[in-house]
Amino acid sequence: MSIFKSFFSKEENNQASSELKEFLTDFSIEVMPRTASKIESFREILPKNTRVYVAHIDGVPIEEMVDTAKRISNEGFDVMPHLPARIIKDKKIGSFILRQQILSDFPAKELRNVVDESKKNIKAMNDLMHDELPDMTYTCETVVQLAKDENVVKDMKRGGCAGAYVGIESGSNEMLKKIKKTQTTDECIQAMRNLQKHGIEHAFGIIGSAMMPISDIFEPAGIRFISVVHEQGAAHMADGYSRVSGKQGVCIGQNGPGISNCVTGIAAAFWAHSPVVIITPETGTMGIGLGGFQEANQLPMFQEFTKYQVHLNNSNRMAEFTGRCFDRALSEMGPTQINIPRDLFYGEIDVDIPEPMHLDRGPGGEQTLDEATTLLADAKFPVIVSGGGVVNAGGVDACKLLAERLGSPVVNSYLHNDSFPASHPLWCGPLGYQGSKAGMHLISQADVVLALGTRLGPFGTLPQYGLDYWPSDAKIIQVDADHKMLGLVKKISVGICGDAKASAEAMLHKLEGVSLASDKNKEERAAKIAAAKKEWEQELDEWLHEKDAFSEAAIKKAGPDFLHPRQVLRELEKAMPEDVMVSTDIGNINSVANSYLRFEKPRSFFAAMSFGNCGYAFPTIIGAKVAAPDRPAIAYAGDGAWGMSMGEVMTCVREDIPTTAVVFNNGQWGAEKKNQVDFYDQRFVAGELDNQSFANIARAMGAEGITVNRLEDVGTALRTAIGAQMNEHKTTVIEIMCTQELGDPFRRDALSKPVRHLDKYKKYV
Repeated sequence: MSIFKSFFSKEENNQASSELKEFLTDFSIEVMPRTASKIESFREILPKNTRVYVAHIDGVPIEEMVDTAKRISNEGFDVMPHLPARIIKDKKIGSFILRQQILSDFPAKELRNVVDESKKNIKAMNDLMHDELPDMTYTCETVVQLAKDENVVKDMKRGGCAGAYVGIESGSNEMLKKIKKTQTTDECIQAMRNLQKHGIEHAFGIIGSAMMPISDIFEPAGIRFISVVHEQGAAHMADGYSRVSGKQGVCIGQNGPGISNCVTGIAAAFWAHSPVVIITPETGTMGIGLGGFQEANQLPMFQEFTKYQVHLNNSNRMAEFTGRCFDRALSEMGPTQINIPRDLFYGEIDVDIPEPMHLDRGPGGEQTLDEATTLLADAKFPVIVSGGGVVNAGGVDACKLLAERLGSPVVNSYLHNDSFPASHPLWCGPLGYQGSKAGMHLISQADVVLALGTRLGPFGTLPQYGLDYWPSDAKIIQVDADHKMLGLVKKISVGICGDAKASAEAMLHKLEGVSLASDKNKEERAAKIAAAKKEWEQELDEWLHEKDAFSEAAIKKAGPDFLHPRQVLRELEKAMPEDVMVSTDIGNINSVANSYLRFEKPRSFFAAMSFGNCGYAFPTIIGAKVAAPDRPAIAYAGDGAWGMSMGEVMTCVREDIPTTAVVFNNGQWGAEKKNQVDFYDQRFVAGELDNQSFANIARAMGAEGITVNRLEDVGTALRTAIGAQMNEHKTTVIEIMCTQELGDPFRRDALSKPVRHLDKYKKYV
């Protein structure tokens, strides 16, 4: 900070912009090679964590800069070599300089550039970084005039610019005049704000005339509009983006049919508690109610699936309503909608842009926290259910510490397998359909259940594998940020309305120094946990295929060129990278995958939750990939669901969003067919699918396609696809040829044998 203060004169320091001072919070050191040659040891003069930029000076060979960078790096400092834009006349020259003269000797992960030269050079430099070094970032120095230019900043972002230092020179307009600088402090602030707003800004949709007044300025505003194949996919992408980033995802489309196509995706986002904002342009105000072209009453479409809706009736309230939609999407953790008559996009208004509001939920009330702590202290066999609220709150570490204090097994709530690290000895797997038998056996013994950030939904706690595992006599502590969820499904003893992370931390604090009943049998319970997990893993290893009569016949009929889904899922599990993101569709094989999906990081697993719609997985993982381009992204889909979403492969190709899709091709609607096997005497109505090669279709759309019909090729195919995704920016569709064997039905409780009263239907039972 002292370096920046030197720009202010004593008499004018008080006149310096307070806004400007807020930006001046940090600095680092720049070293020139020939100056560095005079310094024997940088350790003696620099603090331990100093970042050192090694400058390139005109007339000095680049080799001197590289040698200096290597030397300072060997002393233990974070070093960033300098690639000046002025010497990059075009991408070819830049590539030679970078690869042959810098990276060959100094394998930097980050570079420093200077972008105070011509815009042509800046573009060449960013073309080089974007096309040839997509995983490398850079920081730079620049001047106010360039930082003010939206197009320059956008190009810097595209090239991987992770931060910029702007030469402000002074915080006083008077001082700027004295030193003969042309910029003003207002321009400086504008430049900085321009840089700040170019964070992650994305919108998903299909272009239409109703939205063109705003889509036309997406680019200069720093917003990337990702054009999709179908608007349902846009809503799913916004969902995936928000679930990974923790920020609002945005989707938008043409009024009428474009907007109605989004309903399913918004419903899925609602049940996933995703802060998605849908902008719905509408028929103009003078045409509403006349039955005009593409007119629709768009608010009722989303009424059941939004936390907040508003219709813009006066253009002067545009900023107010938009800000409220974005605020409430985050505060209420769910979709919101702003409905805008298309003629209200035009006109001049005089308004203040509202600042974003941030809600601090807190841990809950002291009384309920005390009651919960007492129950936990007296519990002999406590079990924690870690839900989606733990992920949303960033509370995985807090949950882990609380579990370790209690010695408590932790089970994931249904389809929230990323809410606790699978490598942790207390992790016991997910509950619900095709979940973990280990987790089910252990929670059945609980005397106290802490439901942390979960509503304990009915589908996620149904009996499974013939096990009615829910502990009916246990005391239930439920923590949820939405008070309406407390006690909604299960009878509870204590309900805490609070943030899952803050609540876990508060309970842990209250348990400090407290003697716990569970301390007496901690080792015994640890042994039980380990034994239950070992038994379940062994069962999964030996569970090679389904063993009911229909499945046995299907396996025999298929022959050797078709694989058992369970074996495939196990091989895919083994080949997963540690930081992988996975989305799953609805369906028989995808649901069986619940047993095999384990994660180390939160915000890694995405499913359609209680809405259970087909066509969910692939567009959702595209949105996730946009939010986290440095993480491998994989979608699981059955062949039926894949037919609803495979068009988005074209989105991946044309928008350069590399992903991997695993398609289980068994030629059937498996979940529905299982019901026809169990309840309708194998009368298969519309259950069969005669598919073309999905790998060939993928190649026709510009992606890679791999067909797998040997078990030993499953892991290799996935690793190859991930390599192509991360290193070559390629999308791959892996088509797995599977038998028609079928896992347990979704809802054995939802169907029963029908009664037929008319003679012609008597045999249909």
